[in-house]
Amino acid sequence: MLENQTFKPLWVRTKSFGKSPAYLVYGRTLAGRYLLVPGIVFEDPPMKGMFMPITVRAMTSKEKKFYEMHRKDDLGG
Repeated sequence: MLENQTFKPLWVRTKSFGKSPAYLVYGRTLAGRYLLVPGIVFEDPPMKGMFMPITVRAMTSKEKKFYEMHRKDDLGG
């Protein structure tokens, strides 16, 4: 969904839940939708390192600006 060559996702670490780190993943689909996916990364086996999304929603205009600003930084522009 957000893993594509045209629009790279932006992973931002946020407040953790227990010992599992939590992230906000900002991204854009190939169809052009801006999505925000909050979730956690498991720390313990058997799912160590796997990302579990909590929900998915459309980004607000403020979140779109944040994503575009940081995405341009990653692209060297």
